[in-house]
Formats: sequence, structure tokens, C-alpha cells
Amino acid sequence: EIVSLTKLCSAHYAAAKRFLKALGEVERAKLTNAAKAFYAEKAKKAAARTVSKLKAEKGGVSVRYLSAIGVRGLAHLDTEEQNAQRTVYVTGKYGFSTLFMDKLLECVLESGLCAVRFPNVVMPDKTEGLSIGGTLFIVYDGEETEKESINAMRFVNGEELSLVRGKIRFAVKCAQALLEGALGALSQMGKAHDELETYYIDAMDFSKSRQLLEKIKTERLYFDGATGS
Repeated sequence: EIVSLTKLCSAHYAAAKRFLKALGEVERAKLTNAAKAFYAEKAKKAAARTVSKLKAEKGGVSVRYLSAIGVRGLAHLDTEEQNAQRTVYVTGKYGFSTLFMDKLLECVLESGLCAVRFPNVVMPDKTEGLSIGGTLFIVYDGEETEKESINAMRFVNGEELSLVRGKIRFAVKCAQALLEGALGALSQMGKAHDELETYYIDAMDFSKSRQLLEKIKTERLYFDGATGS
């Protein structure tokens, strides 16, 4: 039973990975088309002005994640938003908010400022959020919000967009279908894994597990005391 469930978990996980890889490619195709209608230089100048107003120390850019895709669906971690002194939402549909975030990151790297970058979960080279000197910039996949925001649609060439809008909308539909496929496969994997764990739970001697835990804690305290750490 354990071998059978383990193989089932692996099969669902492999299917989810294929869906997510395809999702990343479709999202990238959407951005490639959106970039044809994006005033990159204008957006870069606006991003530079925004960064110049921030009070941030010099330093490197570290990486963390804001979002995840798992067996229980989409997860957004709001800890950074809660802890940020200020949150600015970069709005814009069709991926234009992500394109503006690219420019914001470019300015940060060129300025040598200390920042935290939050990658897109299916396109790790793209940025979902950027924390600079207490200000968190975060992609908002829409055009309107009552909160403080930067509208990336300001940097869109309407005529060029009309030429690629059909391709972008098709990519959006494909992306939604692929995401649903990935979430479905991950959900099935989660159910199989939960069933698999029942076998291990029944076979586990938790009293010995607790004894081992206490032994490790005692050894660790002795080690820390011996090294003075």
C-alpha cells in the first residue's frame, strides 16, 4: 500500500510540475507580447524618480517569497505587507505591472540599494514584490485599488496594445486552464500523501520519538555551553 501511494504521489507531482512549467512559458509569452506595447524608457524614468525618493541604505538584494502554489491551493503570505512601513501597489492588467516592476528592480540594482526581491512563483526571474527601505512595492493584477498605487497602464501604447491584445487574452485563458490543472494535480497529491501518512502514524512509536527529541535538545545545550555560543 505504501509503495502504491508513493508512486501515486510522484505521478501527481510530476503532472503538477509539467502544468506549472507550461504555465510559466505561457505567462512569459504574455509578457513578451505586452512588452511590445510598453513604453520601457518612460517607465524606467518613472521608476528612477520613485527610487530616488526612498531612504534606503546601500547593500545587496536578497530574495524571499510572497506566494506559493501547494496542495491546498494558492497561498499569499501577507507578513511583509503587515510589517512594511508603507505598501505601494503596482496596478495594471495583462502583465504591465510586472513589466514596471522589472524597471523598478533595474533602478535598485543600478543604485546599489539594499532591498528584498520577491520572485514570481512560476517565473522566478520576474518580480512579484520589492521591499526598499521600509516601502513594499507589490504587483496588483488589476487597474483599480483604493490603496496607494502606481498605475503601470500609464506606460502603455494603446495602438500597439490593440495589435497584440488577442494574443494576450488567449495567453490569459491558457494560463488559467494550466493553473487549474496544476492545482488539481497538487490537490490529488495532497490527498494521496495524507493517506500515506496514516500508515506511518500507525507504525510510529511517539514515546521513543519524544525521548530522541529530548536527547537531541540536551546534546545541543551541552554543545552550545561548551563552545560558548
